[in-house]
Amino acid sequence: MDWRALLLSREKPVAVGLIGLGSFGLSFLRQSLHVPGMSVVALCDADGEGGLAAAEAAGLPRPTICETAAAAQRTLEQGQLPLLVDGVELPFPMLDAVVEASGAPEAGARHGEAALRNGCHLVLVNKETACTAGPALAALARANGLVYSMADGDQPAMVLEMVQWARVLGLDVVCAGKAGEADVPAASASADAGDSLAATVRNRSECIPLQQRVRVPDIAEMAIVINETGFGWSNPGLFGPAMHYVEMASILRHVDDGGLLASTPTVARQPDHPSPGTQHGGRSLHRDPGPGGGRLEPVGTQTSSYESGRAAHPPVASLSPAWPGDAAVRAGGGTIGRADEWPERCTPGGRGGPD
Repeated sequence: MDWRALLLSREKPVAVGLIGLGSFGLSFLRQSLHVPGMSVVALCDADGEGGLAAAEAAGLPRPTICETAAAAQRTLEQGQLPLLVDGVELPFPMLDAVVEASGAPEAGARHGEAALRNGCHLVLVNKETACTAGPALAALARANGLVYSMADGDQPAMVLEMVQWARVLGLDVVCAGKAGEADVPAASASADAGDSLAATVRNRSECIPLQQRVRVPDIAEMAIVINETGFGWSNPGLFGPAMHYVEMASILRHVDDGGLLASTPTVARQPDHPSPGTQHGGRSLHRDPGPGGGRLEPVGTQTSSYESGRAAHPPVASLSPAWPGDAAVRAGGGTIGRADEWPERCTPGGRGGPD
């Protein structure tokens, strides 16, 4: 799909309201000046002075600070750029889409709901909101014939793109996740004589503090993947085996097949430094030596995301052990919003979470 051609074919540019002028918001604002067919026409940041500084850093004329949607609309009609401190006061009737990048969970949910209820598409660059209220916002968007989307290039979106890629090829995805950075002992130095690979990885993982293997942002991002894919977890927490890329095809499989997954499909976070593999389209392909072997399994390298193919077991709600951060993951399973607003897979008792 040629995005540039689609944008150039529009009669008028996509009018965007941008909420949050931190590092992402500022980079998006700067780049938007060079994107044909799109224009950021309204800004919002809880720190008004910080918003003015961001606009200046992007090379824009000084915005006009507005307190209400009516004032912002008048400012736009006069050809000036409005800056608000409350995202629910954006001039929605004059916008096509809202990019929410505040990083604030509750505020992001309010902003997203306001945008969708006022006819604007929503791009949620706010994993704190997406892993909690995301399914409710997605349901609201569908009910109003609007688009709810993550930012292309962000880690959850990259994982989902790879899952979709594998499914289009007819592969059964049993595990999806992301890689992190940790000092993983060399495979040859960490294996005890007679240990299975699964036991070796378990022992190796115990040598790395859990806080290095699994972080709160990882939990939030994988909760988003759970919401979008219908994958789940068997225990509250995130599975973070310390393994090398060449070991992934053998480890990220069901325990009955010699792996570490109690149920599939599941999500995980892998602390690792990349190992050499056969490069193909930005993915590393490794030969699967296990049952049904001889298959090449796609593993993300350049994207720091990965997935593992071949599902010998039916889908079961599972996010493998063993991280005690229950609340962040459970929030992705159905505790935000009314149950009738959530997609079926994300309701309590559905495929996205336990009863």
